[in-house]
Amino acid sequence: MAMISALAACGANSSPEPAPGKPNKRENIELTKEQQEYVAKGNEFALKLIGKLYKEKSFICSPLSLQFALGMVNAGARGATSDEICEMLGYGAGDPDAVNAYAKLLADALASVDNTTRMDIANVLVYNTHDDNGGGIRLKEPYVKALDKFYDAGIETFDFTTENQKALGRINGWCAEKTNGMIPSILGQVSPLALCYILNAVYFKGIWANKFNKNSTREQDFYPEKGASKKVEMMRITEDFAYSANETWKTLTMPYGNKAFRLTAFLPQSGKTVSDVLARLDASALDFATRRAYYDEIIVAFPKFETASELPLNDVLKELGMKKVFKSGAADLKGMCESASNVSNVFQKAKIKLDEEGTEAAAVTVVQVDGCTAIPNPPEPKRFIADHPFLYVITEVSTGAVIFAGCYAGD
Repeated sequence: MAMISALAACGANSSPEPAPGKPNKRENIELTKEQQEYVAKGNEFALKLIGKLYKEKSFICSPLSLQFALGMVNAGARGATSDEICEMLGYGAGDPDAVNAYAKLLADALASVDNTTRMDIANVLVYNTHDDNGGGIRLKEPYVKALDKFYDAGIETFDFTTENQKALGRINGWCAEKTNGMIPSILGQVSPLALCYILNAVYFKGIWANKFNKNSTREQDFYPEKGASKKVEMMRITEDFAYSANETWKTLTMPYGNKAFRLTAFLPQSGKTVSDVLARLDASALDFATRRAYYDEIIVAFPKFETASELPLNDVLKELGMKKVFKSGAADLKGMCESASNVSNVFQKAKIKLDEEGTEAAAVTVVQVDGCTAIPNPPEPKRFIADHPFLYVITEVSTGAVIFAGCYAGD
């Protein structure tokens, strides 16, 4: 295989910094019927993921980042290993090229759908050349071409033994660069035994379509599910928002920019908990709340907060059905490289900052590959006072794709 040079840019689907000017007209992202099914099933995966991650405290994650990182693994997986990844992510027995094409379309479209919202997706594979013996990269050429064509993924090479700290610095520097400094590092060390690290970064910066007045923000009691109340900075606004309610939750959807991207919060009703919401929340209810709920004038009190999470995902992914890829001797990653043995670690860091102006969020997912060596009309009165723990998602409206998801519990 011909030698492939390292790509310093490490491809990215990037949009410009949010512009202060007038938002462009929102246009739908056009998907095929098969791709629409990918979104629906992918959102089911997102709900299962947040159900596993919720531990009665605040967290933030990016299901989309995890889907892209595992999509790059899947591009090199074969047989039952690929089937398990696809089934877990909701692609079923999806053709690898069709899955890759969907990822490419979604990444490109999300970056350009709103000129006042910054939405960046970046991918890179950092490869260990220690055992190459001068032979150059041993990744299979079709795999490298797939990463370039569908994921805009750069390939960077280091000897993880003699250039260990250099590789670590580059990986962490890439994370800081692609997340605008929100995720300054992802790894504490680079394993000399690793074949490669596959990374995805997602960065979002959106300005509220209806900004909160900073002068209206003041401290208010927030009531965790357990323990004493605490003071949090609560923002206030009265405006027309999409709203829905049932006996388990109230939902509020607040758009950014041209309303292509939206944050939807699921606030448990009195006597209910976040666990009750998760037990009932499915893809259909998610779709209704994020895209089809009724608009009305709503009195809103919403906390100003910042949440950061470090999420080891091996056990979560195994529980969700992705098992073979972690087992040496059972995993089939031969489409990637003949010496690819198994995935040994999947990890994500994510962070969100939410204030009167808008929302900034970022996530980086890293995969270490080792070698051989129906909802009723909204009731009255319409108030959304988020003074107790709630779930939230950030989605793109025309597809319904979940980009970020989390819980705010006051901590």
